[in-house]
Amino acid sequence: MKTQYKYPENLKYSDIDRHSQHHQKFVAPPLDDEFYAESYELRKAASTMTVSAIEWFRNNVTVLLERSYSRSHQKDTFSVLSIGSGEGDIDIEIIQSLIPRLDPRWKQLKYVALEPNPIHRDRFLQRLDQASFGKNVKVSVRDEYFEPGRFESEQKYDLVLLTHVLYYFDEPYQAIQSALKQTREGGKVVIVHQTATGIPQIQGEFMLEAKGNQNEMFTAEDIRNLLDTQSHPHQYHHVDARLDVTECLQGLENGVKIMSFCMECDLRQLQEAKFAKILQAFWRLAEIEESGKAFINEPIGVFVLPVPSVTVQQRSPEDKDPVIDYWQLAQRFDWASTFLSQYHQGESSSLRLLDVACGTGRWLQAFSHYIQLDEEIGNIVYDCLDPSGSSIAQASQKIHLPLQQGNQYISTTIRGLVRGCWFPHSSTGWGGKHPLT
Repeated sequence: MKTQYKYPENLKYSDIDRHSQHHQKFVAPPLDDEFYAESYELRKAASTMTVSAIEWFRNNVTVLLERSYSRSHQKDTFSVLSIGSGEGDIDIEIIQSLIPRLDPRWKQLKYVALEPNPIHRDRFLQRLDQASFGKNVKVSVRDEYFEPGRFESEQKYDLVLLTHVLYYFDEPYQAIQSALKQTREGGKVVIVHQTATGIPQIQGEFMLEAKGNQNEMFTAEDIRNLLDTQSHPHQYHHVDARLDVTECLQGLENGVKIMSFCMECDLRQLQEAKFAKILQAFWRLAEIEESGKAFINEPIGVFVLPVPSVTVQQRSPEDKDPVIDYWQLAQRFDWASTFLSQYHQGESSSLRLLDVACGTGRWLQAFSHYIQLDEEIGNIVYDCLDPSGSSIAQASQKIHLPLQQGNQYISTTIRGLVRGCWFPHSSTGWGGKHPLT
C-alpha cells in the first residue's frame, strides 16, 4: 500500500542540517569537486537508476550486438566507447554481459572509457583491479573529454554509450551526432537519460530560483523531440526507477546533500525560505511505503540509435520495376547485415525465411538486384504465403541461389503455420524474428 506524504506544518528548519543563516545566500553556489563527488555517491546509492540501467543492458545485450555482424568489416574485435563513464559500475556489468556473447563472431573485446573526473576515474580503475576478465578483454580508462567536433580519434566503435552525460553538453544533439560519427556502420549508439518525471519536475520549478540558471535542464523527452525533429531512427525503452528521499524529508545531513546534487547547487548555503520551498516540493512528490521509506519515482529512458551500413546508392540497371519502393528500401536498410545477424543467432548453417503476402515476387527480384549475402551463409530456405496461387507460382519462378524453394501456403493468415521463422513482409519490407502461432 502506498500513500502520499503530507508536509508537516510544524517542521522546524533550524533542525535541518544546513549552514547558519549568517552564511546562507540568495543563490546557492555550485558544487565544488569534493562536495560533488560526495553528494553524487549518496544520490546514486539512494536511487535504483543504476541497478535498472544495468538490468536493461543485461536483458538487451543481444539487441546491441545485432547487425554488428557487418560483412564489410572483417575484424575479430568488438569495440565499445563509453563517454563519461563515471565510476564504471555500469560499464563493468556491460563488459561482463558482452563477454559470453562474443563467440563465435569476435575473438576480443576492446572497451574504451572517457572520464575526466579524477575521483570517478580512480574508482573505475579500482573496480577494474577487482574484476576478473580474460586476456581477450582490453579496457582503458582515459582522462579525456568528449568534445563534439574536436574528439581526436580515427578509431570507430561498434557500440558508443552516453549514459547520463548529455546534461553536461551545451549542444546535446551535436554530441549525439559526434557519437554517431564515432560509430561503425552497422553499430549502435545507446543513450541512457532521466525522464521528465520526478526530480526534473522540481528542477523546472525551483532551479532558476535556487542556483540562478537552468543549465543542464535536459530530459529524455527533450532527446526524443530532437531525434524526431531530425527524423533520426531510434528505439525507445522506458525503464522504471525511483529515488529514496527518506533522509531528505527528515532534513538529515545526507538528505540535504542528495537534494543539493539533484538541484546542482549547494543547498546548505541557500536562504531558508527558498530551501523550504524546495523541501515542500520533495514532500509533494514523495510516496510512503509500509516500511516507512519515502520514494520519488524517476524513470529513465534508453535510446538505441542504429548506424546504417553502406547501402545501395544507385538503382540497379536491371531493376525494371515501375515502383521504386524496394530500391529506396535498399538505400536505407542493411539487409545483408540483418541476414548475417540472424544466421549467427541460429543453430544451423541455413536460414528459413517466410515471405508473407509475397505477391508475384517483387521482393525476390529486388533481393537479386540489391542484396549480396556473406559467404558464411550456406543457404536460405524460402517459404512463401499469399492468398493467390497464381501469384505464388510467378514468385517461385524468381527464386535463385542462395534461396531454395521451401513451402508454399495459399492462405490469408500465418496462424498455425511454423514457429520461429524469420520473415520479411512484402508490403512493408520489414523483417524480424516472429514466433508464428
